[in-house]
Amino acid sequence: METAPKSINDLSPREWQVMKLAAEGKTYKGIGTELGISDRTARFHMEGAKAKFGVPTRMQAIARFSKDSRAGAPKE
Repeated sequence: METAPKSINDLSPREWQVMKLAAEGKTYKGIGTELGISDRTARFHMEGAKAKFGVPTRMQAIARFSKDSRAGAPKE
């Protein structure tokens, strides 16, 4: 049974931070530097967000995040 894609409100706080920085155009390395985590950990959080959004690519996740964050209050 397939579950419905989730919204930005279902992201963990760290997934939200990673998505926000990715939407600003930062690379995994840049995200890691800004958050004090490795680029591999930043990628891990992106994978979690992609799974929750039900999309296969980083760009689709960013587009979904950007659309949803404009529609509602950001979670920080």
